Amino acid sequence: MRLSVRLLVSVGIAFYAVAVPVLEVNASHVFNPAWVPHTRIHEVWQLLTNTSLGLFAAWRLWRHHDLRTATALNAAVMLSFLTAYALRDTYGGSMIVEGRGELRLLGMNIAVLGYGAALVGNAVALGLHRSSGEATPPAR
Repeated sequence: MRLSVRLLVSVGIAFYAVAVPVLEVNASHVFNPAWVPHTRIHEVWQLLTNTSLGLFAAWRLWRHHDLRTATALNAAVMLSFLTAYALRDTYGGSMIVEGRGELRLLGMNIAVLGYGAALVGNAVALGLHRSSGEATPPAR
């Protein structure tokens, strides 16, 4: 499997397994005194789950060259976030962080932009892999 394919998929893994936890273990999220303790446990659980899924996806991708599993896990995590974002008005959710507002780039929410780009990267990686004629090894 080409290095470029693995790197494209790894960008998505890095977003949800590393960047998001780094950005959310602070006073605006995990240690937010306005959040009830039950909310904080769900936040930490989500962060640990996503990091665990990311580590597993990276292991499958780099150790076993298992592009299918890595891209499926990426899609599950990223599409779950994008769905939660799309449904935010139905449950009172928001991407506005107190004191900072909503992080935007190119007029879009930065997380939506990042996960959208990572999903495109996954699709490109799958396309490059298929066009290379290289067989995808069965999951081991």
